[in-house]
Amino acid sequence: MDHEKYLIRGSDALRTFFDKKYDSFHPNEKAEVNFSNQHSIVGNAHLTGKLDLANIDKDNKTMIITDYKTGHPTINWNGKTDFEKIKLHRYRQQLLFYKLLVEHARDWRGYSVESGIMQYIEPTTRGDIVSLETGFNSEELNNFAKLINIVWDHIIQLNLPDTSSYDQSFKGILAFEQDLIDGVI
Repeated sequence: MDHEKYLIRGSDALRTFFDKKYDSFHPNEKAEVNFSNQHSIVGNAHLTGKLDLANIDKDNKTMIITDYKTGHPTINWNGKTDFEKIKLHRYRQQLLFYKLLVEHARDWRGYSVESGIMQYIEPTTRGDIVSLETGFNSEELNNFAKLINIVWDHIIQLNLPDTSSYDQSFKGILAFEQDLIDGVI
């Protein structure tokens, strides 16, 4: 019963999405760009992943990355609830990760990721399709690269920190990440 309900819901969402976004697709976009063999290294961390969609400008060596999301769309990057703030924080980190992944990849050296887009597939209750676009600033990107390397080192050394003293909230996640960057952990 649930399977059929979600199948209908997903089909309806995709139909609405394609009705509203079909004309936005371009020949310079590449889907499912795989980085498994790209030797993308940031510091000591070996990165890999797959981009849902890359809008590639070969002349200017730039790229805009789109990641597709299912589920209830969020209309801005602020988030109303703690749950939304955590989800959006992770989405933003995902786009930062993709920027680092591309710009350090063997075949994409010299390319710059100009922006990232979280593209929701499911429409709002009003039937709108939501896209959240973001740019990147160097301070945030540098901090995130540090965080990636610190987490990488913890994993390689099998030194998994105890997180029980951190509040299970958006503020707790930010505090944990900052403690990692500051070397407290």
